[in-house]
Amino acid sequence: MKYFIENRISAYMLFLALCAFGLVSYYKLPVSLMPQAAYPAISVIVEYPGISPEKIETIIVKPVEKAVKTVAGIEKIDSVSEEGKARINISFQIESDIKISALQVREKIGLIRDGFPREVQEPVVMRYDPSDRPVLIATVDKKGASLTQIRDMAEREIKSKLQRIEGISEINVVGGLQREIHINVDRTKFEARSLSFDDLFATIQKSNVALPGGTLQMSHREYSVYTSSRYKNIAEIADTAAMNTPSGSLIRIFDIGDVRQDYREQEDISRQDGEERVTIYAHKAGDANTLAVCGRAIDLLGGMKDFEIGIVYNQGTYVQSAVNNVITSCIWGVCIVIVVLILFMKKATPVITMSISIPITIIIVFAGMYFLKIGIDLMSLSGLAMGAGMIVTNGIIVTDSIYRAGPIDRKTILERVGVVKNAIIASTLATIGAFFPIVFGDIATRKMYLGLVFTIASALAVSLAVAIILIPALYAEVSENRGPAQGGSRTAKLSRLFQGSIGHTMKLSTISGLVEKFKKLLTTMSGYENRAGNAYARILDGAFSNRPKVLKYLLGIVVGTALLVPLLKNEYIDPFSTNEFYVYLEFPTGKSLDLIDRAVGDAEKKLKSMEIASSITTKVEKWRGTLSVKLDDSYSSKSKQEAIKKSVKDELGRIVAPGEGFVYITESAEINTRELDITFIGNENETLREIASSAARLVSKIPGVDDCVLRFREGRPEYRLNVDRQKAALSMLTPYDISQFLRSALFGPVVTKHIENDREVDVRIKFAKNQRDTIQRILGYSLVNSEGSMVPLKELVSVEEGNGPTRIWRHNGRRCVTITAKLGGISAEGAASKIMDAFKTIKFPEEYYYEFDESVKRMETTRHSMMFAVVFAVLFVYMILASQFESLTLPFIIMASVPLAAIGIVLMLVLTISSINISVYIGCIVLAGLAVNNGIILVDAINKGYRRREFGIPDCREYIKTACLERFRPVCITTLTTIMGLVPMLLKGGEGSNLWRPLSRTIISGMSCSAVLTLVLIPVLCTYAYTYYLKKRGIHEQPEYAV
Repeated sequence: MKYFIENRISAYMLFLALCAFGLVSYYKLPVSLMPQAAYPAISVIVEYPGISPEKIETIIVKPVEKAVKTVAGIEKIDSVSEEGKARINISFQIESDIKISALQVREKIGLIRDGFPREVQEPVVMRYDPSDRPVLIATVDKKGASLTQIRDMAEREIKSKLQRIEGISEINVVGGLQREIHINVDRTKFEARSLSFDDLFATIQKSNVALPGGTLQMSHREYSVYTSSRYKNIAEIADTAAMNTPSGSLIRIFDIGDVRQDYREQEDISRQDGEERVTIYAHKAGDANTLAVCGRAIDLLGGMKDFEIGIVYNQGTYVQSAVNNVITSCIWGVCIVIVVLILFMKKATPVITMSISIPITIIIVFAGMYFLKIGIDLMSLSGLAMGAGMIVTNGIIVTDSIYRAGPIDRKTILERVGVVKNAIIASTLATIGAFFPIVFGDIATRKMYLGLVFTIASALAVSLAVAIILIPALYAEVSENRGPAQGGSRTAKLSRLFQGSIGHTMKLSTISGLVEKFKKLLTTMSGYENRAGNAYARILDGAFSNRPKVLKYLLGIVVGTALLVPLLKNEYIDPFSTNEFYVYLEFPTGKSLDLIDRAVGDAEKKLKSMEIASSITTKVEKWRGTLSVKLDDSYSSKSKQEAIKKSVKDELGRIVAPGEGFVYITESAEINTRELDITFIGNENETLREIASSAARLVSKIPGVDDCVLRFREGRPEYRLNVDRQKAALSMLTPYDISQFLRSALFGPVVTKHIENDREVDVRIKFAKNQRDTIQRILGYSLVNSEGSMVPLKELVSVEEGNGPTRIWRHNGRRCVTITAKLGGISAEGAASKIMDAFKTIKFPEEYYYEFDESVKRMETTRHSMMFAVVFAVLFVYMILASQFESLTLPFIIMASVPLAAIGIVLMLVLTISSINISVYIGCIVLAGLAVNNGIILVDAINKGYRRREFGIPDCREYIKTACLERFRPVCITTLTTIMGLVPMLLKGGEGSNLWRPLSRTIISGMSCSAVLTLVLIPVLCTYAYTYYLKKRGIHEQPEYAV
């Protein structure tokens, strides 16, 4: 410190260099909503068109699960089997390298790929987001083009480019029709010629080839030889020879059927504000940066001038808005802190000096964030916003010490800083040390809150360096260039400019009246300070006279507050409502797409008539309609949003009720949802469904649960054709021959690809539509056996009518079904407890059980780890204080501030009807370090007098009172700057506020209560402690000083 006071240019250059590093680092830091704390995951998608879910499970899912489960670091494996498609989602431990894991999964699948049937398409391995919500929704239009043409162009030109963006996991194009070429075979002509589908497939495939034949060496040159026989148009497909007749004539495709341009069976419809559109849904990988992904996607879409692209939903705006909210809170916090400094310091030099120290500290922190690879997100910015008031604490104490008595020069600055140096080092180390136990929390919590912890800790460390290096150097610079003899020097002029900056500037702006009012305000503040100091002196006199009562009352308050803790709710994150949400209209399995589209269209019209939404995007698919609703900006309050959602659910419920549908509403951002999933695991689907249905009825009766939804569907109506194996064998057919025949006749597999304008168009072959519309027509089919004879199908099968599964879910290798409870006024922990009690009445078969979703497990794990962290933080702070004061008892006196902070926190939670969540726990850890700062300042002043033998037993109380009164002003200023710096975060709403508002509430309430009570309790405890110390030191007790 002495070196930098004597060599001030070195101090300036040191901090200037650090600021330069910080500014460069700031522009290199990535921006995101939250730190990456989600479990990395990949998805394996395998398509086998036309195959039932049960077959998909047996042929695809089980072998894949068995193969990949040996990959290291797997947390869980979930899968869903549906008609023609399997999706296996693999979640890894949070520290896993997802790129290496994906390579290992691909290797494992490669080992079993040859065992799949030849119709199975190549497995696709990609990263995915477990929330399964799109981060970007965009509509595509083009002037003069039909929806079919737009969809075709979107698939070919836009989708492929979006998929190349780093962080994009999946792109879905919805709306319009997809072109295909259909060969509609006439069953009568087909059977009359004893044809088989296998023969037709082979003929068409062999006629549409382009294969290399090899190379040819001629005249010292090498030629490639290719056989090219690809179809050039539909006429060539129709003209393909299907067979030769005995007479030598050719039977061509057009002789037995019709070849035409057609469309794939429509599976989805998309609309924007009631008008049918082609819509792109972009999903990101779970560990990708949302803001970066959305930004790159929007830049790419904005550069496509051939299309009219409208951005319907952009999660990146939510992220940017949340980040901007925190930045705004941080800026306002700094401004408020500066105002507090002006009101209390009253001199321009210390105000400007400490005001400059705030941006210097924050900028230097960015350099540390860059080197430790901590990005800009809500957590790290919240740490900076909270630090805005904390980082001037050390400077205030140093400044107050320097300016407390008389003129200043190098020597007096050095001496006066030395008086408080140990105190500010101890308080800074205690606050930083309180964060150390975070490293013992679970890895998800560490990743989530590392940025917040680092920014606060590093800001405090930098502020300590500023307070003992830069601020004394600046004051020394001003003191040496001030004085009558040197009034003309540059620094003296600057000093006088600082001293008169407020009043002089206002005079220049001709607002002399405001100047006078401001001066009166400063005078009034001085009066308030004097009155507050006098009141504090009287309070200390009363407390010293009634020490047992003071301790008894405070102990009673602490115990009474502790009794309120069990009444508080527990959540993982404070619930929050937004102006964007999803409305799901669920319909019974088997309902036609047309019927669902009409019902969803009526729901759209109803929403429009309610005049609440600025945008409505609709997606209609099998048995479900999804409406993405963005409310008008006028509906910004939580109460209004909740009331609208309830009204929407009631109104749309009446619309879908005739079609046996129901309505379910959820938030657009997963972090804001208040849902609890319960998964039932077993072996048989029917048993699981029965258990889940009974459980759902019990859950829906629990007070505080608004709704309980079955996340599975009843089976789809089906005809099961049971093959008589003996008859089939006698007819020289196998069950496989029969099933393949029916699959070809009804489903129509893709037989080949027609290349048209660099685009592949599927070519399908099946019976004409009017020949496959009833079960009676199907039973009238005949198929050819190995000898070329026709065998009637009805002689080989019996028909059984029933229901078949539409989807089969699996969890870690076993079948499962899930129900979702939408929580209202009950906490997640409370709901889980009541659900467990309710499920005791359900008799689970052997090897059947249930699990709650990750939120409950995460909440339980986090609570235990955070409670441990809070306790360990208190212990760690004690060890730091014991080392600093070289005493085992003084830290106990100082740490009496901690339970006093807990009083404020609990009362705040009770009065605001808030829950204990992870933000509150982090606030408690912060307070474990902050709450002791005032105690350190008071005890350090008293302890210095004790060590210097400045008081004895007779004047012990008077000395403690005097020391506390001397430190009363810096304690008040530092507490006010910390609290007022957090006020903007407390008041600021909007996106992300459910994360930082509980944190700011916790710190403000805890600091306020602790500061007020600490000013009384610490002096009282010190009277006991130092009386004991003095007696132990051998000073004989004399008649006590009468207060």
